[in-house]
Amino acid sequence: MHWSAAASYAKLTDMASFGWITLFGALLGPTLLGCGGCGGPEATEDTSERIAPGEPEVELGSLTNSRYQTLATDPAVPVIWGTQGGTWIMPVLRVRGVASPTQIAATLVLASGEVLGDAEVSLSLAQGEGWLESQRFAVPVQHAPPHQYDPVDDLYGQSATLSVTVWDDDGRFASHEVGVLLSEP
Repeated sequence: MHWSAAASYAKLTDMASFGWITLFGALLGPTLLGCGGCGGPEATEDTSERIAPGEPEVELGSLTNSRYQTLATDPAVPVIWGTQGGTWIMPVLRVRGVASPTQIAATLVLASGEVLGDAEVSLSLAQGEGWLESQRFAVPVQHAPPHQYDPVDDLYGQSATLSVTVWDDDGRFASHEVGVLLSEP
């Protein structure tokens, strides 16, 4: 018998001595434990419409030390490396007069006119004090083609305009534009 075949046979016989019940429990146990309340009603995400009263309005900000601050007051936005790749800014969005789930379209443009990023997403916003708000939403930051794969560290310290429009299924909408200062993470 070849040595690799002998090693495979030894592994199989070791597994057999491990015991089928033990093996069955090791493989199936976590699945059964994760099932916990199997057979009960399915947990569903709350998709009910929420709206903060008032005229349609949108505001952009950031969280600093767990405190919200408008980007109009403090325009610095760090350009971060995303967990799944890419570079992004992550502003906080506040909305009133427009229902959640909310459609969001955002564009980030350098003062020179170079478009650094566009994003269009649908978010379920949480009820805040007088607002519906997101913890953050991602707007990509990259150079325009043909330089889209170049590093973005040359953008730190540059001014840009972040424009956002939000709307809901009933046609309510609001837009906002704010100057930002791209900063290091």
